[in-house]
Amino acid sequence: MTDKAHARSPISGIPTYDAPITGLEKILHEQSYDWTLDLAAQIPTWLVTDDFDLEALNASINASVYPPELLPPIIDPTDITQQTDALPPERFEDIVRRHWFTHFEGPNTGQVTPDRLGSRYVDERYRQRLAEHLQYRVPTDPLPSTDFLNMCIQMYFARFNPIFPVVHAPTFRPSTQNSLLLLSICSIGSLFLGSRQGASHGTKMFETLNKATLASWEKYMLKQKSEVRSMTQASLIGQIFAELLLVQTFHGTIITWARRNSMFRSRQATDKIEPEMERDPEKAWLSWVAREEQNRLVAGLSILDSEFAEIFLTEPFMRRRSSMSLISDNELWTATTAEEWCRLIRQQDSRMHRNSRPNRFKEYIELEQIAASIRDARTCDNWASASPPLRTALESHYSNFQSRTSNGPDILCLKALWHATFLTYLVDFDRLELVVGREGYLESQRELPFVRTWADSQDGHRCALHATLILRSLESLPIGNVPAIHAPRVLYRATLVWYCYLQFSATDQGAVHPLDFPELKHAGIDCERLLAEMNDFRPTRPKPLQSSILCRCIDLLRHLGHWGLGRQLAVMWDSILYELPQLPAGST
Repeated sequence: MTDKAHARSPISGIPTYDAPITGLEKILHEQSYDWTLDLAAQIPTWLVTDDFDLEALNASINASVYPPELLPPIIDPTDITQQTDALPPERFEDIVRRHWFTHFEGPNTGQVTPDRLGSRYVDERYRQRLAEHLQYRVPTDPLPSTDFLNMCIQMYFARFNPIFPVVHAPTFRPSTQNSLLLLSICSIGSLFLGSRQGASHGTKMFETLNKATLASWEKYMLKQKSEVRSMTQASLIGQIFAELLLVQTFHGTIITWARRNSMFRSRQATDKIEPEMERDPEKAWLSWVAREEQNRLVAGLSILDSEFAEIFLTEPFMRRRSSMSLISDNELWTATTAEEWCRLIRQQDSRMHRNSRPNRFKEYIELEQIAASIRDARTCDNWASASPPLRTALESHYSNFQSRTSNGPDILCLKALWHATFLTYLVDFDRLELVVGREGYLESQRELPFVRTWADSQDGHRCALHATLILRSLESLPIGNVPAIHAPRVLYRATLVWYCYLQFSATDQGAVHPLDFPELKHAGIDCERLLAEMNDFRPTRPKPLQSSILCRCIDLLRHLGHWGLGRQLAVMWDSILYELPQLPAGST
């Protein structure tokens, strides 16, 4: 998700220009004062006597130099004091609430002037105004050049499609049927061009896409399945570009579109494909691509549904279902010709296929579904009964992941996602956000006893270790890799854990509980040494402003990929740590 609406563009420099000469500057320019300082001159003694009237001198200077119309109004200091005393001091948590990344505050301009007719009947003027108000205006700005669009398409498939593979690159061709999908692809691809102008064009294309989709979705519902799938793909990809408020509002609609068109009644794309392969390999390949894209579209919706539930700490929209089993292997997905695809299909049951590379996208879907199930269980108040099987699923997933791990790069950031999912299992992030100030002072006070106990508990140390491993995993990403879409969110969770762990601890001592955690021990983690390293090898627990790990988290958030969410979160933590009034550690 980009920072289209919430983050501000950085100021590259201060412009220089020739300002017009004001009346005051003209007067000063025309006065020919000699400002040469004579150090040998004797200072008049009347300047230092007790009866010297400094205010009278200031008044005479102002009267002779400044025109009366330029003088500021005289303000009685007692009035300022009285106004200041009348306002109660604002609580730290209430200020944090206004800076929270999910806080949306509309303009407050006082009372709304009533706009009512004097009669109960509608006149012609009102009818005309109503007709104009109801007209849906889609932007008509011309699209960028074809060279720009082609470059955006190339960058999308080269940089973004590997981390969110829902569009089949070898068979994608721009057409009038997939025009909305093309706009969505170009808007994401523009983020990787390395220029602000390119990203600005992408923002305009996204706004056009969004309004065109809202204005014409009912027409697409009556068209062919391929066009409906293309529009749903466009909306799915567009959610990653959109601002948070739009995402939260629009996400359920896309799921309804998919459900309305029976996309959740999917089957394996390779089912009953052999006879068609023998008759017409090219046609069989294209039929397989259509079914596989639909399966991956549902999987992509499942991933984003889990991510949005984690960001907004709400229940997921979608019922948990095992869609990962329907996803074909990556070798089939990346086959560039029908002949290559047919050869790989025939090798599926061979011994060679069993030794193929692991399907990271399947593991991604499985892990996101576990995270969504944890979020759902916490929201529905059945945590006690649901937590044991969820922990088993988490541990089993990690064991399978370790056994299938290759030496290749972790382009989907699955290690960081696993640690973040384990954090979701260990602690209720809703309570951590509340105590920091997401909903203001009163809600913060209700959660303070819980978080203070948690910060000094064994679970608190355990969470701090998992948060550290999230940071390490993301710091080790090659600089040329595009981080997965969940990377800013999981790093934010690591930052939140460490802030609460340091800020709300009732003691400055290190860990007093045994740090024997099976999931970390099996991974070969020396918990005592890792925790000491994260405390900067100090004998006591540092304060948040003294912690190097918090600095590293915030700095990485600011530079983590092209997603505006990371920059929004970095701005929020900057405000909490450095800009807002500070309180002693362990208090609010």
